[in-house]
Amino acid sequence: MDPSTDPVVYAGTCGLGDGTVAHLVIDTPFGPVTVLVMPDQAVPKRRQIGDDGLRAVLLPFGNGGLAVVGQSPEAVTRVEAFARRALRPAPT
Repeated sequence: MDPSTDPVVYAGTCGLGDGTVAHLVIDTPFGPVTVLVMPDQAVPKRRQIGDDGLRAVLLPFGNGGLAVVGQSPEAVTRVEAFARRALRPAPT
């Protein structure tokens, strides 16, 4: 992912379970990708899920997790790589 060519087109929050998560949508050349930062949803190890034309990767992120969701495997892979390099959990 290149922030100069893959812009964030939405940034907000949404409810997930009993909590609130940060919700980003990134417009990549391969299609949009949603990133959910889930500080209260523990993800013990990286996991891939695919269903109904969507691909999701769940990653450990601090005490919680990070979800990267999109239709294009290329887009999800690019955004996952960027997230691993660029995002850091808030100190607790």
